[in-house]
Amino acid sequence: MFVGNADLTLDAKSRIFLPAKYKNELVGKIIICRGLVKNLQIFTIDGFDEYIDNITKGTTEEEESEILRFFVPLAAECEVDSQNRVCIPQNLREFAEITKKVKLVALRKRIELWDYDEWEKYDSTTSVSRVSEIINRRRTNNSNNPQ
Repeated sequence: MFVGNADLTLDAKSRIFLPAKYKNELVGKIIICRGLVKNLQIFTIDGFDEYIDNITKGTTEEEESEILRFFVPLAAECEVDSQNRVCIPQNLREFAEITKKVKLVALRKRIELWDYDEWEKYDSTTSVSRVSEIINRRRTNNSNNPQ
């Protein structure tokens, strides 16, 4: 499981050093893809398959195709090297507008990469009340729809 965050820097070869605490989980090949906002997502190979399965569950064939077209064609299978570095492909850096400073945000089964300044903007607009509202709405929906 991925938890925590880190401030990273792209090196001259567009690589980041992944935090050592993730070394055992991010071994060999990983998937980097677009996020739903101006960021990137990192998954293990299995984690990416699970994510796609979860977000397409219950969709129509047309909706599933739209979701797949957004995530899969521009996703990149990347190698984590022996020094725990990974190269971020140019097309993905451009999508997330990542230049030099990078914010890594761990979200249990995936990791997000943000341009540092974009993360600061996002983080400053996220409020406790908004998160509480989302959680309370989910609780209400779950209590109205017992399984």
